[in-house]
Amino acid sequence: MYISFTGQAIASNAAVLPPAMQAKFAKLFDDAAQVPLSEVMKVFESQFHRPPSGPGGVFEYFDPVAVASASIAQVHRAKLREEDGGNWVAVKIQKPEVGKQVNLDLAMFRFVMWAYENLVFDVKAYFVVGE
Repeated sequence: MYISFTGQAIASNAAVLPPAMQAKFAKLFDDAAQVPLSEVMKVFESQFHRPPSGPGGVFEYFDPVAVASASIAQVHRAKLREEDGGNWVAVKIQKPEVGKQVNLDLAMFRFVMWAYENLVFDVKAYFVVGE
């Protein structure tokens, strides 16, 4: 199951929630469930048309375990090939379901901003979502 951008939007305003809920929502920023490596490989190879490492790969080394994972992407460590400088880099890979989830997330975000403005606070908030 993928956690949506809406969860992060709520988490960024979590100060109005009870402490236990604040702690849960905070995990959405860098401790969300990781996408299986097989799906990461599909996303990577669809963009670069070659594997992240190994013969013909983009990197000398690509860590199969993500160092961080949030709602829309996860980050893997990788080492550039010597001819590219040999430095360690962070590779951010978008989770495959994000494209399908974006429209629903934006609608939910609009609703949350409308609710803040009309039901929760007497402050203009809906303008941030645009038209």
